[in-house]
Amino acid sequence: MSRSACSFAALLVGACSLVAPGEETLSSGACSVTEKLCGGTCASRLSPSVGCDSAGCAPCDLPHGAAACSGGKCVVAGCELGWADCNAISSDGCETDLRIDATHCGACAQSCSIPRAVAACVAGRCEPAACAEGWAECDGAPATVCETHLPDDPAHCGACGSACVLPFATQTACLAGACLATECAPGRASCSSRSGQGCETDVTTNDAHCGACGNACSKDKLCAKGKCAPRCHAIRALHSQARLSVKPVGFGVGPGDFTLEAWVAMREPPGASVCGMNESYSVSSVRLTGHSSGVICSVLNPKGGDAASGTALLGGPGLEPGRWTHLACVRKSATLTLYVDGKPVSSGPVATDLVELSPFSIGLPEWATPGGKPGPGTNSLGPLRFSKTARYVGPFVPNADWPVDADSVAQFLTNFPYSPGTSNPLVDEAGGDNLVTDYGGFAPELAEVACGD
Repeated sequence: MSRSACSFAALLVGACSLVAPGEETLSSGACSVTEKLCGGTCASRLSPSVGCDSAGCAPCDLPHGAAACSGGKCVVAGCELGWADCNAISSDGCETDLRIDATHCGACAQSCSIPRAVAACVAGRCEPAACAEGWAECDGAPATVCETHLPDDPAHCGACGSACVLPFATQTACLAGACLATECAPGRASCSSRSGQGCETDVTTNDAHCGACGNACSKDKLCAKGKCAPRCHAIRALHSQARLSVKPVGFGVGPGDFTLEAWVAMREPPGASVCGMNESYSVSSVRLTGHSSGVICSVLNPKGGDAASGTALLGGPGLEPGRWTHLACVRKSATLTLYVDGKPVSSGPVATDLVELSPFSIGLPEWATPGGKPGPGTNSLGPLRFSKTARYVGPFVPNADWPVDADSVAQFLTNFPYSPGTSNPLVDEAGGDNLVTDYGGFAPELAEVACGD
């Protein structure tokens, strides 16, 4: 093949011979200064097929490129499709794959850079291979690549779709990929060090966080309405014969409305506690008892008889051991209702007049326990009040914050403790005229119930 007949393609594969026809038999001494002897023939030192002006006759080998001679050296004359000589070093040919090289994507020095993403070169075009640390593709829109910052986006906190919706939180924030409550509903707070808990603490009742996180109440106080309030006083029966006797001044309300209420706690089944007027008679009286098998509110008429004759006997669920329970026996007009923890559990008609015939008893007599047998003396009695009005009509939230008013007949253990061995062991806080005789068997304690401020 003559020099003039050599194509670029032929040069690329080394198929061109740049030795002119008729020169094959020339000796080395016959080669000109612009030629060299290669295989018994003179070859042009300007031919890449013999390595240009190199000492040998090996053809120029430039990966992915076509060779030419310049200054006696092999240089890149052209590159295969998709390849380029981006480093301008002829010896390594067309070293750059423009289809996959992120620093030379589609053309030399055309670097891939996509905001918030790790870029890759795909078929000569820049595309996101992954999101940069902390960023994510959450909306799926091609126009917005890796648009979401997971460490602080409350709609995608830490992960796409992980919205900050926390219990009792009215406002939230995303911090370092974790949801935090920034504002809480009234009466709630975020006191836990763990994220994602929301406003988990009820600061109106939590003794360790009363009113605010970390505001702990002392042992003699409980958290009530967000303030540390004194614990109510209580008495605990030491045996089954424990008894206190109250002079019932003002208890004889006749057919009028009344409320007899008390806080009680059963320590061990089947322990019972009781309070009731006319301890010496089962007539014209009201009684309130609580034990493991049930609670009872009863009004008894002089004849015994049924409800039509004036007797009412109302029952409710048994006491839960170790828990303070509020019991209330309420007469409104001619209807008697038993409330347990503020919920009406039973009601019925009653027409009996309440008459002061004998003292009001607090204790554990046989008739207060299941089967008519003395209890083991394991109940406690907290604040107790008798009022000449129906304090409750319908469900309510019980408490022991009982300001004395014109309807208060007798009230014990809200502000003054039990003082055994004294002339007046229980102080009547509603006026002081209901004097108490102590027959023993009780010990003072504090109730798990808050009293006042």
